[in-house]
Parts: sequence; structure tokens; C-alpha cells
Amino acid sequence: FTKVADSGDIKNCFSLEVSQSGSGSRKAGAKVTFSAPTIESYVLWEKAFLNAKAPVGIMPGVGKSFGKPELMVVGASGYVGVATVNSLAGYAKDFVIKAGVRDVSSAKNSSLVGSGVKLVAADMSKPKTLVPAMSGVKVVFVVVPGHADRTALGIAGIKAAKDAGVQHVVVLSVCSVVKPGTIFADQFLPIEEYTKSCGLPYTIVRLPMFMENVLGQMQSIATTQQFFSPLDSNLEQNCASVGDIGEAVAKIMAQPERFTNKVLSLTGTPVNEGQFA
Repeated sequence: FTKVADSGDIKNCFSLEVSQSGSGSRKAGAKVTFSAPTIESYVLWEKAFLNAKAPVGIMPGVGKSFGKPELMVVGASGYVGVATVNSLAGYAKDFVIKAGVRDVSSAKNSSLVGSGVKLVAADMSKPKTLVPAMSGVKVVFVVVPGHADRTALGIAGIKAAKDAGVQHVVVLSVCSVVKPGTIFADQFLPIEEYTKSCGLPYTIVRLPMFMENVLGQMQSIATTQQFFSPLDSNLEQNCASVGDIGEAVAKIMAQPERFTNKVLSLTGTPVNEGQFA
């Protein structure tokens, strides 16, 4: 930083010389002049540039960084991922929103394009793709996929978040994880245990059954006005809309410090099958 000599209307200016060029930044050796900053903003500028681990932008006159924090959803092309990314789009003014998918060219990603969302390649079955995609990200949501190897895939996503230096990890689980001996407990308990022991600040989000599951019987509903279930029609169950789940997770990601090292069970209003119909 150097003081620019006062001349006429040009007063109280400072300039800096760019010592190292980054992607999309000014070239090394270029000079940038800030006009009439307050002493407070000058101190903030100097501190930001000296301590920055990545290129930092500064808004002249206010000393505020515009290098926005990044929020990322890994496994973004599934129902929960899409709902979360769509809700996060509402926070694009304050955050960079990244959607991690296996194939960025897939037509499945059409619902993720737009609203300032950045598609990145991040495949939990290919851990080498995860760390580069997560580098510099503040909060990652690991959407554990509906796959036979979901335990290994989920843990791979969490490990990559730690290796990438992510500040907070949000991990999908299920409410029925509390019932030992069930298939979901066998799959998700190891994921929760790894999350708690990995050393990262975390939030585990346990999900109920999705209300949208009944839409798999749309043809039956349309033709016979009936749907079928193995459950007792009088048995109350906990279910929630995927859209509401996405909105809740987005709020957690935007304010992770409120939910640090917590296990949250998202619930809807208990209903039986008759009421649901």
C-alpha cells in the first residue's frame, strides 16, 4: 500500500500493487487506486489482503469484502438436493451457491441451472473429484444417496469436506436411524458416528418419509382415485414435503453456527393414511 500525493480534487487516496495474479484477477504488477477511503476502511483493506487465503475483493469506501462465502450441495441432482439448491438460490445475494453433481452435462441438471447456481463435478463414488470441488467452500451439505453403498459414499463425502478445509458439514440421515437392526439404522448409524468423530463442526439432519412418495401411484390415483399402502390406514406416521425439507436445510446452511454439533429431526404433522388421502 502506498499513499497517493494529494493533487487538486484528488485527496486521501491509496494505491496497492498486485503481487500475484489469480484466476480472473488483475495481472501481477498492476496498480489499483482507492479514492478517499476512511482510515477505518483502509485498515480493513490492509488486513483483508495481508491475511487472505484466496483473492479478496473490496468495496471502495466501506472496507467490506465481496468475496462471498460459498455453500455447496453434494448430490444435488436428487429430490432433496434439488429442493435445497432451489431454496439456497434465495440466498445468492450473500453466498455463492454450488451444486455438486456427477455429470455437469446431464439433462437431469436442468432444474439446477440458473438463479446464480454454479454446477461443479463432484461424484461421491470418485473421491478425487470431491476435494477440488469443495476447496474454499464454507458449508457443504452431503446428500447421502439412495444407493446400496450409501454408507461408504456418505463417509467419502464427509471425509472430502474435511480434507478440503470446509468449515461446517451438514449431513443427511433419517429419523428411523434410532431403530437398531433396521436397514436404515445399519446404513446411517455409521455415517452419523463418522460425522461426529471427524473433527468438523457438523449438523446432522434426520429426515422422515417424503409426502411426495405417494406420487409414484399417480396413475392409480388418476384412474381409480385410490392409492395403496402396506400400512394400517389408522396408523399415524411422520412425513414431510421435500420442498419444506430443502427450505429448512438451506436455512441451516446459511446460519450454521446456530446448529453446530446438533442432530435435528425434521418432522411434519403426523397423519394416518386416511387423512393423507
